[in-house]
Amino acid sequence: MNKLFIAATFLSTLFILSCSSKSNSDPKTVITDFLTKLSKKDFKGAQKFATESSKTMLEMVESTSKLSPDSKNDYDMANLEIGNPTIAGDKATVDVKNKKEGASLKYTLKKEKGEWKVAFDKE
Repeated sequence: MNKLFIAATFLSTLFILSCSSKSNSDPKTVITDFLTKLSKKDFKGAQKFATESSKTMLEMVESTSKLSPDSKNDYDMANLEIGNPTIAGDKATVDVKNKKEGASLKYTLKKEKGEWKVAFDKE
């Protein structure tokens, strides 16, 4: 019984660690998670997928959102088409197209501590 408990604990821990490392191991997944958080105005959640230097910009977006709570949501996932990433070393770019408006933005992601993070800053 004791061996079964130890094995179950080990497998559970391994599963949890593998799930958490997958979330930031692919640029497309990271930008999708980041934009999903922004679409829900979950700015603290979005920070988990952003670079350290992006914190100020996210705080500005959050402040603007609070000043105009009824403003248009530029991050509506139903209107966004996320392209495939182009990876060059520790930097990646992903095109995100707004299907409704036809406009496209290129998002940059950088690796920080081995995980992909969205560089949501003035760059």
